[in-house]
Amino acid sequence: MTITITRESIWIAAVLTIIFIFFHQAYLRFLRFSPFRHDDRANEALFFIHMICKDYFYEFQMFPVEGREELTKKLNQMVEVFNLDRMQDEWYRNQLRYLLHKYHGPLKESFILFNALRHRSKLEYQDLQAVIDYTHHTINEIIHDLENRNKQSYVA
Repeated sequence: MTITITRESIWIAAVLTIIFIFFHQAYLRFLRFSPFRHDDRANEALFFIHMICKDYFYEFQMFPVEGREELTKKLNQMVEVFNLDRMQDEWYRNQLRYLLHKYHGPLKESFILFNALRHRSKLEYQDLQAVIDYTHHTINEIIHDLENRNKQSYVA
């Protein structure tokens, strides 16, 4: 049995490959967690928050660093802030979207720092403390801004 390669078979293979790529990309978009439709920056910032929580709770929570309990409490607050029931309210979603855009850079930096710590062969106490302090400061700012925006809306 011999296989002959013709122009038609090349065209058929190219078309099938393009169709496969199209369906594969559509499938990947379907699987991606994106509560903010057509807003990649807000979705990415939300992804950073989820990954920071995951990295901290699975990898670094057991280390005895300063502010460990408070950071754990603040991360749990962040999970509660992005509750799906609350996200149904359009005004609340817009407030969160604004904050995710505002803090995209610091959240990305915290995510990168936690990721770098996970891949180190030897973990230094000072490095972990610095990353936890920076992340704690960023999350405090997000929660504080959200509380201020909620207070302003109730006053108005």
